[in-house]
Amino acid sequence: MRRLHDLCNPRRAKPSEPSRRGFSQQPQRRREEALRSRIVTLSLGLDDLGYPLEARAQRLWLSSRTLRQWEYDYRYRTLRQQPVLLGRP
Repeated sequence: MRRLHDLCNPRRAKPSEPSRRGFSQQPQRRREEALRSRIVTLSLGLDDLGYPLEARAQRLWLSSRTLRQWEYDYRYRTLRQQPVLLGRP
C-alpha cells in the first residue's frame, strides 16, 4: 500500500538547476514500472492457481488487454534484464 501511496503522492524535490529534458520524469517512471512489476507478479501467482486472464484482470481492476501487455513486457524485460522506460531517450 505504501508503494501505491508513493506513486500517487510522490515527494518532489525542486531541482536546483534546470536538468536535461526528461530526467525529471525518471523517478516517476521507475515507480510506475516497479508497481507494474509487482502487479504482474501477483497476476502470475493467480495464474498458477488456475485463474484465467479475464478473472485476474477483473480482480486487479484492469482491462484484460492491459494486463496481457504488462505480462508480455515483464517476460520480455526479464529476458533482457533491463527496465523499460517511457519517453524520449
